[in-house]
Order: sequence, then C-alpha cells, then structure tokens
Amino acid sequence: MRHFPVYSLLALAALATLWGCTPAKNEPELQQEIQALKGEVQSIKEKMAELSTNQQKILEMLSSLTAAKPPISSSEPQYAEALPILSVSQILKEPQRFIGRRLTVRGEVGLVLLHRKSLYLKSPEGMLEVLFGNLRDKAAVDRLTSVDLKIPITVTGQLLPPSPQDPRRLQIAAEAVDF
Repeated sequence: MRHFPVYSLLALAALATLWGCTPAKNEPELQQEIQALKGEVQSIKEKMAELSTNQQKILEMLSSLTAAKPPISSSEPQYAEALPILSVSQILKEPQRFIGRRLTVRGEVGLVLLHRKSLYLKSPEGMLEVLFGNLRDKAAVDRLTSVDLKIPITVTGQLLPPSPQDPRRLQIAAEAVDF
C-alpha cells in the first residue's frame, strides 16, 4: 500500500500524456494532408524519372563523342601538349614511324582545297595533306579557308595510312589547328 500513491501519480501522468498526444485535427483534415503529400511524392517521382531520362541522353551523347575520336595507342602520350612538335620534313623522311599515331606537326601552308576540305603543309621534301573537314571548331575552319596564311600553322591529329592508289601521299586527320 505504500506504493499506491506513487503508482497512481504515474498513472495520472501517463493519462495526461496520452490525452495531450491525441491529434488536434480531425480525420478529414489529416486525410487531405496525406493526399497532398502523396501528390507531392508522385510529382517528385515524375521529376526524378525525367532527370534519369535526360541523364541517359547526355551519357549517350558523351559516349558517341568519345567514340568518334581516333584511338590512341598506349605507347603514345595522352595529352596534345605532351606531344613533340614535328616538322613536315621529319614526317616525310620516316612516314612508317608515324602512321596511325597521333602527332603535332608545324609547317607552312601550301595549297588550300575548299572542295575537299583540306590543305597542304609544304616542305622541301614534299607536302603533307591536312584533312580539316572534321574539325569541331567551325570558326577555325572558316579562318583557314578565308585567310591567306603566310605564317606556319600547327596541326594536331592522326596520321592516316597511305591509300593503295597513291602510297606516297600522306594525310593527317586534324583534331586541332593553331595559327
């Protein structure tokens, strides 16, 4: 019996706590709030699905851009600035050494062929054809074709294998042109 007042006080405190926890809003208001929250969750799910779709499109575009670049062999430097700048003469002296490799060439501009989207870099040993039709920088292409270049230019790209029709004609597919 000694503990009866303590237990009764605890029971009254528990009842007061339970009475204070009862919702102040009635059930229809709660149902409306739950429906509003469900609507917000649904709109967030739709936005997430749209973001996921857009992300997939971006990844596909990026993968097509990286697939379009010519392959770089593992023995070559991975950065254009790390490549030594070669002269047209060096390439023409040892073409087998550079075929299929990514390289940087500096030379004087010879003939520009607009209909073929190419130009020739000249040297006393001969000429190297630069194919600039695939350059992404269209402003650079416009400048190449509209200005009479009297200064040497620097071309970064992959040296293509010679064609069976003319094995002496060397071509480089330009990735970047600096002048």
